[in-house]
Amino acid sequence: AHAAWVSRLIGLKDPHYTLAPLDAATVDDKPVWGVRVARPGYRDIHLYFDQQTGLLAKIEYPVKDDQTQQEIIEETILSQYTDIQNTKQPTRILVKRGGKMVMEGEMTEIQLLAAVDDKLFTKP
Repeated sequence: AHAAWVSRLIGLKDPHYTLAPLDAATVDDKPVWGVRVARPGYRDIHLYFDQQTGLLAKIEYPVKDDQTQQEIIEETILSQYTDIQNTKQPTRILVKRGGKMVMEGEMTEIQLLAAVDDKLFTKP
C-alpha cells in the first residue's frame, strides 16, 4: 500500500520523506532518471522517470516472497501512456517479482471520476 501511495507522487512533499538520486538506468531500453524515496519505518522505494517524457516508467521496491519468505525485488513497469481526461495514464503494466513476470495487463478503457461522493466513506 505504501508503494502505491508513493507512486502517486502527491505525498512526497511531506517532510518525513527523503529523496535522493539513483544511478543512471534504462527501462525498456529508454534512459530514465531514478529517485530513491525513503521514509522512517518503511522500505525504500525506487521511482524511475522516462527522461524524454518525464512520466513514471518503473516502481521498484523489496517485498517478501510468499514461498521462500526471502526478500526479493518487485518491479512495476508502466508504459503506453494515453491522454485520459486531461491526464496521462499508463495503459500497459508489467509486474515482476525477483525478475520473473507475475502479471501483465493492458487497459482498454479508463474513466476517471470527476468527484467522489463523501457518502462512500462514511461508516455504516
